Amino acid sequence: MNRKLLTAGMIGAIALSLANKGSADSQAVELSPSVQQNCGICVAEVIRGRLCSEVIASGTVVCDEREVTVARALANGLVERLHVTAVGETVDQDEVLADLYVPDWFAAQMAYLAARDLECQGATELAEAASRRLHRLGMTQDLIQRLERTGRPQSRVTVTAPIPGVVTEVMARKGMRVTTGTPLFRIDRLSRVYVNVEAPERLGQELLVGDAVSAQTAALPDAVFVGTIATVLPKVNVAIRTLCARVALSNPNLQLLPGMSVMVRLTSTAEADALLVPTEAVIASGTRPVVTVYEEDGRFRPVIVEIGSQGGGLTEIRSGLAAGQRVVVFEYLNQVHSWPLSRGATGPPA
Repeated sequence: MNRKLLTAGMIGAIALSLANKGSADSQAVELSPSVQQNCGICVAEVIRGRLCSEVIASGTVVCDEREVTVARALANGLVERLHVTAVGETVDQDEVLADLYVPDWFAAQMAYLAARDLECQGATELAEAASRRLHRLGMTQDLIQRLERTGRPQSRVTVTAPIPGVVTEVMARKGMRVTTGTPLFRIDRLSRVYVNVEAPERLGQELLVGDAVSAQTAALPDAVFVGTIATVLPKVNVAIRTLCARVALSNPNLQLLPGMSVMVRLTSTAEADALLVPTEAVIASGTRPVVTVYEEDGRFRPVIVEIGSQGGGLTEIRSGLAAGQRVVVFEYLNQVHSWPLSRGATGPPA
């Protein structure tokens, strides 16, 4: 074929035409080096690697139920003062959350002090019985020891945070009457959170527990949260043909809160190596996909190929090409994909 001033798009059209006529693998288009340079033709090398399938899906942050703790009232009494009043406040371990007034303690402590100071037969047994009563009323060992040291009865006790985290529910109200064990505050550690995302059914065999993921949220556009797939639930949403993957995200600064909407990027990697080319190098031709090969003598030859999976801007080639060959890319690749490209191919790509 005579040399012509052709653009890369015209080369693709000729390759498609040859393939439709059954002439692929037999004819080639020849261009001079100067024409190739003027046309800005890009070529990419056929490489062997593992194909990554990427899916972006939305989901809602939920807490790790195994890392949730409830701060409860230690005794019967009244909520006298709240130190934490709003949901979303960050607390440290042992930080004071509320003060309780416990009137039942006063009389029991006075009885204990009186029994302790007796100097008669059976005084020891009376003191031990009074101490056990204090325990039953909710006094901790530390409070009882303080009573023994100071000799001053206490009728107030503080409720502290059992773990560091974020307060996600405040059940306590100033002045409310509580009994032993009444839940007052719900605290989520939130160092790790979960997101349930819907992934296409076709990825069911590719998404594996432990695969890396990343996520972003509109509330924190500059922050990227990393994590892994914790589990893939064994059921499919029949209406939209998706399966649910439960993703665990690291949340060291407690920025992700339950209820936040996030965009999760799921990436699965094939276990076996395969021949890979940029997806933009494959020309759709019905049942006969075609790739234009750049040969050593500067000629462009259409080749019918058998393609496999696609993902991450790459396409698996099952037959028709060999590693090391160079193919024409008909659209510039997105810069997020690292691929050896050469513009104005007058020889092997640099």
